[in-house]
Amino acid sequence: MTGNLVLFGIGIGRRQGSLVAHAGIAVAAYGMGVLAASRVCPDDAGAARAWAQRARWALGAELALLAGVAVAWLASSGRPSSAAGLVTLAMAALAMGAQSAVVRAAPARLPSTTYLTGALTDLVAALGRGRGLGTHRPAAVSLTSVVAGAGLTALLVAELRPGAPFVALVAVAGALAMVATGIRDA
Repeated sequence: MTGNLVLFGIGIGRRQGSLVAHAGIAVAAYGMGVLAASRVCPDDAGAARAWAQRARWALGAELALLAGVAVAWLASSGRPSSAAGLVTLAMAALAMGAQSAVVRAAPARLPSTTYLTGALTDLVAALGRGRGLGTHRPAAVSLTSVVAGAGLTALLVAELRPGAPFVALVAVAGALAMVATGIRDA
């Protein structure tokens, strides 16, 4: 969302309505996703079992939104019209907002899925101070995962455009399966 906030400001400064609309919709939908998932999965949910039960609902909603993105993407052969593109963007941003709220509410502090600039800064600063990865190992994994995910998605868009939305869909389905399995094993 950092990039979308920057693009929103640039769009205003350049008087580019399309850029303002796209970035504004992304930020607003992300915020709505955070708000909704925070109500379902508050950070005071308590024990891991209680969090997992609530997270299952929020991740299920995220999965449904990403399935909608995949359907819209396939229906347009990966090139949605302006209106459909904005709706698809909003669904994806809602899903990402929900994901961020679920991760923030986890009883075990999981690496954030959204504050990667801060994670990169902390990681590089620790390395610069000669401290090694240490407690920043989760940040390194998050940063590596984001770069790998972006690369894989870009490759899919370039080589197999209709398959691009399925990267996120499969990842969230896997997370939902892990949370659901954890509930049974707890």
